[in-house]
Amino acid sequence: WLDDYFRIDGAVRYSNNHVTSSSVSNYTNGDEFTIAINFSRNSIDNPVFPTVGSKFNFGNTFAVLADAKYTKHEISTDFYSNIFNVSETMPVVFYLGFNSGMLNVSGDVNKIQPLTFYSMGGSGIGGYNTIPLRGYPDSKIGTYLNNSTIPTSKVYVKANAEIRISISQNPIPIFFPFFAECGNAWENLDKVNIFNLKRTVGAGIRVVVPGVGLLGFDYAYGFDKDIN
Repeated sequence: WLDDYFRIDGAVRYSNNHVTSSSVSNYTNGDEFTIAINFSRNSIDNPVFPTVGSKFNFGNTFAVLADAKYTKHEISTDFYSNIFNVSETMPVVFYLGFNSGMLNVSGDVNKIQPLTFYSMGGSGIGGYNTIPLRGYPDSKIGTYLNNSTIPTSKVYVKANAEIRISISQNPIPIFFPFFAECGNAWENLDKVNIFNLKRTVGAGIRVVVPGVGLLGFDYAYGFDKDIN
């Protein structure tokens, strides 16, 4: 498995954090020194519209030498398979993805930045360390500090499946994803319940605009209205 598609990345980071307001968080001043090691493999055939191949990522962060003390482990897998071709430029692809993360706190939890914890819901572009889950409000799934917007979830699980239909590859790639996904975030590992996942289905469109990049719109329906 250690082939040309495999790589290992590492990073070292130090931060000295000062709190300007503690009205919504118990987070206090402190130093953080982290060492990150990431193992990944990527064999997809196209970064915009993959038709075959897979992606695997296993990330590990260790914070043990300063005020913040924790370890964080995240795994993600993505599989792509070409089901059939409507025409030479209109492939139909099945996509299956799974990702999960876990935060282990070994020191004072108030020394850990809120960005380190998990929340889930929406597009994933707003809030703290938010895991996207279409069909639900942004950053509303998970546990939070005293009914605030400060996340406290240390574990999350998410799975999704899609049928992707391409109607154009050149000059402007355009495709339609039809998806079903589920996930949740919990305060601790002992609170995890894989039978309590928030479910959603929907459809969307993706367009790659030259000079701009990938643009998309999704419409999704969440089946589980009680997101607490």
